[in-house]
Amino acid sequence: MSDSSLVLSLPLIQPQQAQKHITHNEALARLDLLVQLAVATQGGTQAPAAVPGDRHIVGAGASGLWAGHDHEVALMTETGWSFEAPKPGWQAFVLDQSRALVWSGTVWKAAADSRPVVERLGVGTTPDAGNPLAVAGAATLLTHAGGSHRLKVNKAATAETASLLFQSNWSGRAEMGLAGEDAFSLKVSPDGSTFRTALTANPATGAVTLPAGLVMEGAVTGKGVMQGATDTTDGRLMTTGAFGLGRAKGKGVAQASAAAVPGAGLYSMAAAADPARRGEERALLAIATEAQPAAFLSWAMAGSVARPLFGGVDGAGTLRWDAALTRETAVGTVAAQPDAASPAVLETGGTATSRYLRLADGTQICWGRFSLSAVAVNIEFAGGFRSAGQSVSFAKPFSDTPTLTTGCADLGVSDALSGGNGSVGVAGFATYLWRATTSASARLAGSYVAIGRWF
Repeated sequence: MSDSSLVLSLPLIQPQQAQKHITHNEALARLDLLVQLAVATQGGTQAPAAVPGDRHIVGAGASGLWAGHDHEVALMTETGWSFEAPKPGWQAFVLDQSRALVWSGTVWKAAADSRPVVERLGVGTTPDAGNPLAVAGAATLLTHAGGSHRLKVNKAATAETASLLFQSNWSGRAEMGLAGEDAFSLKVSPDGSTFRTALTANPATGAVTLPAGLVMEGAVTGKGVMQGATDTTDGRLMTTGAFGLGRAKGKGVAQASAAAVPGAGLYSMAAAADPARRGEERALLAIATEAQPAAFLSWAMAGSVARPLFGGVDGAGTLRWDAALTRETAVGTVAAQPDAASPAVLETGGTATSRYLRLADGTQICWGRFSLSAVAVNIEFAGGFRSAGQSVSFAKPFSDTPTLTTGCADLGVSDALSGGNGSVGVAGFATYLWRATTSASARLAGSYVAIGRWF
C-alpha cells in the first residue's frame, strides 16, 4: 500500500500505524490549503507579514523565507511557512488581482488564456469542416470588453480573400471585403455565381470608384458641392443656382498672356487690363488646356450682348482674341489670310443691278441685269441678224475667267429672241443678241450669273 495519495500526495494512514491522528491531520491540513484555492497575492519574492491561513503564490527569483520555492503555493501555518508545488492544471483565484490563474507546468497564466482549443464549435447548430464555428439564432452579439470592439478577418496573402458574404437561401447575393486583392470592394450578384463590382476603394489614395455608375435619388449636399453662385472652390460639384465659374488655380488672370496662365483649368479674366481683347467689356470665363495653357475658349460680354470668343497666342506671347462665328461676325470683309481685323467668312455688296458674294474659301458669285438696244446695222449670221455687242462689268473682279450663264427677254416686240455672249474676262463680258426676223429696234433685257474664284 502506498504511503500517499496518487494526485495530491496526501499522507495515508498505514495498517498498525500508531498515532494515526498525525497522518490524518496532515492530510486535512493539505486539503485545507489546496481546496477552493484562493491566494492573497501572486508574484511576490519576499515573504510578507502574515497570519496563519494566509496563502500566496511565490514569484520567480524568491529569496529569504521563500527562497527555492518559486511558483509554489505558500501557506502560513501556526508554526511557519508551508509550501506546495503546483501540478499542471491547478487553478487559483488571486484576490488582489481579481482574476483566476492556471498553472501550465512552467508559468501561472490567466485562466482565460488556457481555454481548451476545439476543432469545431456549434451554437444552436452543428458545425462542419467548412464552417468549424457555426451559430444559429435570431442574432449574434459581439460587444466590447472595455471601450472598443474590433472584428478581425485575416487572409494569408494579397491574392486570397477576407470578406463577409451575405446569402439568400444559401446563395450569395453580396460580398464586401478584400476579395482577391488588397483594395476594399463591394460586389453584388443576382444568382450567387456572377458577381459585379459596385464599389472599389483604392488602398493607396482612398479614392472610391463606382464601376457600374451612380444613381442619386436625393440632393447632394455638403462641402463637396458648390455653396453658392460665386463659390469658386476647386473640385466641387455644381448645384442649382450656381454658375460653375470656379477656377483651378485660385486667382483670376489679369492679363491674357501665355506667362499669366499657370496651367489647365477655369479662370476669370479682368478685361479692363487686357487691351488685346478688342473692346470687349467683360470676360466671364476662360478655359485653358494642358497642351496649350494659354489657348482659351471664353464667353464675354460686349455691351449687354453675350457672345463667345476664341483666343490664340501671337508671336509675342500675348493672347489675341477673335470673335467666334456669330451672326454679328459671319458677314463682313473677308480676307485671303483672315486675321483679327478680318474675321468674317462672308462678304456681299453691289448695286440694285449688279451684286456679288465672296466666301472665305475663295469662291465668288456675281449676278445682275443689263439692257440692250438693237442697232440699225445688222450683220447676217446663220440665217439671222446679230446686233453690235455691249460690255457688262461684274460687281467684283474674279482672279480667273469664271463660268458664265446669261439669258435675255423681249421688252417691246413680238419677234422671238435668243441670247448669247461673246468674250468673257475676269472683270466682265460682251453680250450679243440674235433676232429671228428684221424687226425694228427694241429695248431688250438680259441677266447673268458668274461663278468662279476671287483668289
